[in-house]
Amino acid sequence: MKIILFLILIWFPTMSCWALSPMQSFQDLVAGEGTDGLKDGPFYSALFHSPTGLALNSNGSKLYVADRENNCIRVVDLAAGNYVSTLTGCLEAGYLDGPLSKARWNGPIGLIYLPGDRLVVNDTGNKRIREIDLQEKTVQTLAGNGQTGLQDGKGLQNPLGPIWSMAYLPAQDSVYFTQPDFKALRRLKLGSGEVSTVFSEEPRLPRPTALFVMDEKIYIAEGDEGQVYELIPHDKVEKIDASAFDWVSLGKGGKILCLAGSDGTLYALRTDEHFPLVRFSPQATPVGLLTVWGGPIQDSLSGTFFKDVLSPSPMAMVVDPRTPHKFYIAHPLLNIVTSFRDLCLTERGGLWNLNKGGLTDFDYPFSKPPGVYRILLVGDSHIMTIAGQGPTLSVFKANMETLAKRMELMLNTLAAMEDLPTRFEVLTDGRVAGEVLNLWPYYSVPAIAQKYDIDTVLFCLTPNYTDYVYFLRPLTKEGIPSEKDDPEYILKPIQDRIPEGLPRRFIELCQAKNLVSIEGNQFHFSPLADLVQDSQIRKCMVDLYSRPLKLLKEKLASQKTSGGHAGNLDICLIPWAKFYPFEKEKPFWEDVLKEVGGPSTDLSDLLTAFRVSFYPLSEIDGNDHYTAEGQGLIAFVLTQELIRQKLFPFSSSQK
Repeated sequence: MKIILFLILIWFPTMSCWALSPMQSFQDLVAGEGTDGLKDGPFYSALFHSPTGLALNSNGSKLYVADRENNCIRVVDLAAGNYVSTLTGCLEAGYLDGPLSKARWNGPIGLIYLPGDRLVVNDTGNKRIREIDLQEKTVQTLAGNGQTGLQDGKGLQNPLGPIWSMAYLPAQDSVYFTQPDFKALRRLKLGSGEVSTVFSEEPRLPRPTALFVMDEKIYIAEGDEGQVYELIPHDKVEKIDASAFDWVSLGKGGKILCLAGSDGTLYALRTDEHFPLVRFSPQATPVGLLTVWGGPIQDSLSGTFFKDVLSPSPMAMVVDPRTPHKFYIAHPLLNIVTSFRDLCLTERGGLWNLNKGGLTDFDYPFSKPPGVYRILLVGDSHIMTIAGQGPTLSVFKANMETLAKRMELMLNTLAAMEDLPTRFEVLTDGRVAGEVLNLWPYYSVPAIAQKYDIDTVLFCLTPNYTDYVYFLRPLTKEGIPSEKDDPEYILKPIQDRIPEGLPRRFIELCQAKNLVSIEGNQFHFSPLADLVQDSQIRKCMVDLYSRPLKLLKEKLASQKTSGGHAGNLDICLIPWAKFYPFEKEKPFWEDVLKEVGGPSTDLSDLLTAFRVSFYPLSEIDGNDHYTAEGQGLIAFVLTQELIRQKLFPFSSSQK
């Protein structure tokens, strides 16, 4: 699998000349080199010191970071290559309201973003809740007098003390916050500045910690047992206390450090050495952390970028409003900020089963994130299957080693190295043996392409001729076989299953050359290499094979992406990796590419040139499914060819 990095380094040898933009995969660096310090600049060289709080503005373009030990609030500009700057504060701890340039902070650890372009800050060292007005560029204190205590009343007159987590409830225009030392959930009413204790010493939540609001519901975790509740506010209550909510138990998630939600799903980051992230759907389910190399992160987290969860103290995780199930996570021990995407939302429960959106892939969200170019990879089992040793096949459950994921990793790595504005998602729609490769995409791909806002459909043509389906299924008005088998039709006499026109012409030519025989109710054709040597037979076969693909191309062209562009179909011919005499068949497949028209890529010469050097690329026997290394090589040469032909937006001129 490391073949990909090796090939990248060969392709781009002058690393010192690269510009660099953030990577996009499944977990990525957002900002921070890792050394503790205070330094603004590019995301990979900026320095933090115990980043603990995070907040995103409403359009997801700016990520605000509470940089605790630097006594600062920092900004990661996600729309400008994650460039890091300091919004307010300096190394010297202090307490001062006023202009951002003069305001002073003492160990800020929590942030929430409010409507009106405001930030609420848990300034823990000063024992105060403060507000940053991003429009006016000013700071003011909302609650706390610098003392520790549990007292209700006007915010500036009340002691507060340590706060674990904060969340904003829009319907009440209130900030809720937990104080586990007091076993309390409290509320700050923003309009009046009143602080009130919602409950303390509540038996169901003896030590409330993590807090989150989603869809006007409050989610709250108990700090020791990890019991999580959904609190649904009652309408029109005189007093906000424990009885002002319906309590729904979501189960236990362990020692929870923070909560966040996306697209109706609640997530928790917790102190757990093996599964630090859980998903409540509705009960707590561990979320596997996957590497791009295909394996899970199973070892002790003490050496990974999740080592922070082993320290039972507040952490921050916020959801990207532009991309469902993508989170930003602050790592106070590592002095970095990372992102994480959870796309494994459906257990497909079988071999190559379709997910809820019709893909044989992760559950990508239907909406396409800004700046993303989506490719739908269409093909047979060769694009989905990873071969084991010998003839044994295994489908890797995480899908990370398939051709689509290798291409996605390759494209995004190169885009980051070239500092390009576009990022890529490569999705998979595949079928196994028994489905006719050139036929089923016409019936299913256009709907999937529209649902997922696909920019390019890349049809992976494996040279396996199965077009005798013209004599097994009735034809549609478009002149192609129907989508499904018809048992009654198959029982008809064989002569009644030879359609007029081109299919009958094909049979007659084959019979004249003794290239087909009839046994019972079935045709038996000579090998493809023999059939296509006759120019007339080859012309018939090319026309029959190409017809569904040409109709698919027309249907995609009639659809529009969210950017207003017509959908398009590219075809890639991927020959067998095993030692197979392809030369006699090759003219047929070349004619198919010409007949369909439009962009096409033929990898047959490249694979022939490389298959000895990289042997073995596939099963030694069996159906020639590729190994993980084979998928990596094919992804590399295919990506290079597609970029060389300028079939994707892959140019610095876009900047």
